[in-house]
Amino acid sequence: MSLNEANLEKRFNMVSTSAGSIQSLSSLCLHYKNHHKRIAQIWLRCLQKAKVPHRLTLIYLANDIVQNAKRKNSVSFIEDFKTILKDTIPYLRDDKIRKSVERVFSIWQDRSIYDSKFTSELKNALNNTGRPANNESTKSTTSTTKDPTQAQQHQPSNDLIECLNRLAGIEKNVDNLKSSSDNVVDKLAQGPLSNGDLGDTKVMEDMRLYLTALKSEIEERNRLAKLLEESMLAQKQLLKESESQLSMYRTQFEQIVKLRDELG
Repeated sequence: MSLNEANLEKRFNMVSTSAGSIQSLSSLCLHYKNHHKRIAQIWLRCLQKAKVPHRLTLIYLANDIVQNAKRKNSVSFIEDFKTILKDTIPYLRDDKIRKSVERVFSIWQDRSIYDSKFTSELKNALNNTGRPANNESTKSTTSTTKDPTQAQQHQPSNDLIECLNRLAGIEKNVDNLKSSSDNVVDKLAQGPLSNGDLGDTKVMEDMRLYLTALKSEIEERNRLAKLLEESMLAQKQLLKESESQLSMYRTQFEQIVKLRDELG
């Protein structure tokens, strides 16, 4: 399948910070996975030409692409972006976006998109320093290790919120595509498409975008179901631990009361 580079560049330049806009374009890029290297190069060129706020939007887009590529085991996208990410650093040092970009780098390390050595190099270059970058994820891990119960409480909640936000954006994107292509949806519901429909480029493109969005929605709902199941198991474990602690404290309290009565 050929890649319309001019159209892709236009979409890179027009993508907004909304979850639906980013996820739709991310899905399109992954659909053309055979052109992964060229897509990464066009993305870099657009970022280098973009105004400061839009550079951050393109970083968010890259984040969505590499995270979904990891889920789908599409290593090529991850490696192609890795080869060009250091070229983006001079364009990301503006104080308006630098901290947000650094948080994205931390997410890549936390989720094992890229290893800690590479993300530290990105952070050092971003902050223009040779000192080791502050490893927020290490601090977080250290603090939560001291209190594993707290880690179990908060991590599933963060993942659930993020998943729900993604799902809301995907649902909005599906609704938008449906409202703009009701004719295609009606045709799909009625049965096989005619030869005339199959030869209509717009009909086929609308159908592809709609089906891709539906597939993303199904995948995200499955991910949400898994997170809910994991969260339920974690909460049951927390409840069990809390009940055990309550029993222990009650026993200690009764012993103290008994000792106080004996002492008179």
